[in-house]
Amino acid sequence: MLPLPRYDACPLLMLVVLSACTLDSTDSFVDVQSDELALSARNIQRTDRSVGPVPSRSGTLTASSKGSGAPVCGSAPASMVDLTWSVPDERRALASNEEVTLNLRSRSRSPLRVRTSIEVLGRGSYQKRTLVNNVGVIGASGSRGSTIRVSELLANGAVEPNIASQLIAHAEILDDASRVVARATSAPLYVHGEQQGVRAYEAATFRDAFRSGDIQGSLSRLPVLDGTRQGFVMGGEGLSPSLVSEVQQNDPVAVDLPIGSNNNHTFCMLYHASTVDSGVGEDYYNSTNWWRARGARVRVRAFYWPFPTIYEGYANEHTGCFSFQSDIKQFFVDLYAETRIGQNGNITVRALPSTGETEVPHWTILSSPNLTGGTRYFYGPASSVSNLIAIGNFALYWFDRHAGNRIATNHTVTLYNQACPSIPNNSCNGFGGQLYIHPNSNQRKFLIAHEVGHQMYFMHRNDGSFGSFNCGENIGGSACTYSTGASDNEHSLHSKEWQSCALSEGFAHFVAADVFNNHAQTGAHFHYYKDGYPASVNVENGPTGGDTAFMEANCSGSDTGYGVELDWMRALWDYHTNSGSKPNHASIMSQIESAHNHHAFSHGSAYFRLWDAADQAGFGNRWQDMSEHNGIDHY
Repeated sequence: MLPLPRYDACPLLMLVVLSACTLDSTDSFVDVQSDELALSARNIQRTDRSVGPVPSRSGTLTASSKGSGAPVCGSAPASMVDLTWSVPDERRALASNEEVTLNLRSRSRSPLRVRTSIEVLGRGSYQKRTLVNNVGVIGASGSRGSTIRVSELLANGAVEPNIASQLIAHAEILDDASRVVARATSAPLYVHGEQQGVRAYEAATFRDAFRSGDIQGSLSRLPVLDGTRQGFVMGGEGLSPSLVSEVQQNDPVAVDLPIGSNNNHTFCMLYHASTVDSGVGEDYYNSTNWWRARGARVRVRAFYWPFPTIYEGYANEHTGCFSFQSDIKQFFVDLYAETRIGQNGNITVRALPSTGETEVPHWTILSSPNLTGGTRYFYGPASSVSNLIAIGNFALYWFDRHAGNRIATNHTVTLYNQACPSIPNNSCNGFGGQLYIHPNSNQRKFLIAHEVGHQMYFMHRNDGSFGSFNCGENIGGSACTYSTGASDNEHSLHSKEWQSCALSEGFAHFVAADVFNNHAQTGAHFHYYKDGYPASVNVENGPTGGDTAFMEANCSGSDTGYGVELDWMRALWDYHTNSGSKPNHASIMSQIESAHNHHAFSHGSAYFRLWDAADQAGFGNRWQDMSEHNGIDHY
């Protein structure tokens, strides 16, 4: 929670300036809508056709009439009226005997006839009420005020407990025939009820206290308000039925959502993920931007000072939903880039902007659900961090779930939106729970799932090493080598490497393919992410992405102890999905664990060690057949 900014003096909250002159036509008048950004303390400048530059919050909006008649209003209006809000103190709630005042100050050469109205807009119901509506005369260089007592706000029901409302002032300058010759609307003054009365604060405080980031979707650790409530353009809540249906259809796990009622609220959280490698033929999340925030860390706070916490915990691992009971009408919902999934929530997944950050980012969404409760969907804004947590969390959830939640020990996996420390142009895996996703690749779901695949491999074995994990061979002729000149340890889908490398990388590709394809079917598509290769790879067979048994068909030299990633990915996919007695995820991971735990796993013995482990599990012949078909049986 962020404290409200402190002020040592009564703040000048809103400032709107009108100009007036007598016009011949009642249709010719200036209608000025004040600009919240221009009136903020951020020194933002803006120029409109009828509104001049506004250098800061203390600046003025000047409007000049364009119609015909005498006198003609030019660049120096003859009449000006300043329209300002003021409150005694923003730092505390106002007692019932205190006042909120609208001040009008004339800078005209003669008296002005002014009509003033003050409306309240309830943020929960958008119900509009007019509190003040009067006409009066302001003398030359004079002033007059319209005062609203806190007791009047509460008595009229204009400000309800726990709901933030807006006070908006309108001022019109009238000629002698009561025709409007100039008009302006103030920026809103925000008020909400509290135990001691009401709290009143201006738009800049609302924005600075409760919002960070920008409309391009950048993310900081501070809360972010959504775009469904007036004046904000980020995030969102309350997905339409068609979008909810899209989320359900693109999600591989069909679940029944609980329905809240009688003040029992069920909130279902979604992460926003933008991808550039969707729609290549895969089955899941191939178009939608909304991903279930499975197991997401959440917090619900009441929307009144000092924003007490109503609920805090982790959403359901399968649905991304959680339920709580409350009889208030408006909430702040905090959605964190952190989840807990797996057996008893033993796998924690986090996403951070860089290794220099330690505090998990979160988004804040303003919600005004019905008092009767119900189920509502919420989604955070797009950002690189949101991409990482949405995609990385789903990949870990999907594979671990189908492996029978076999990982019993606690693990923390952190995805950083940062280039690999040892290979600056690449993404990589730290094997200690750190995934480094290059900022240019945080929209590549297959690449992120590939790095997750390395983590799944690591978490299912305990020999502490990977034999001679060597991807530095890069041999076999022009069709079987790869280099960008960036590293001595480069490898690719087709590079001929030791089997330890081919297995490690091929397994990670297999996990990415498995995550986004229905493994109850034999066909699958995988999007490869390195330049110079087909984007869509047919996982089942060639030629897209390379011939079946690519190494045997294209690479020169002895094949003993060697392999290529493509062949190993296809062998694992066939082993898992082809007809016959199929090993499930749990069995495959158990075999990999056995191959490491009971043998001297060297750089060229991966095929043989896995064959032995598969044989002990009753799948020896199947492993041999799939390996021979895809050309990885070289030992």
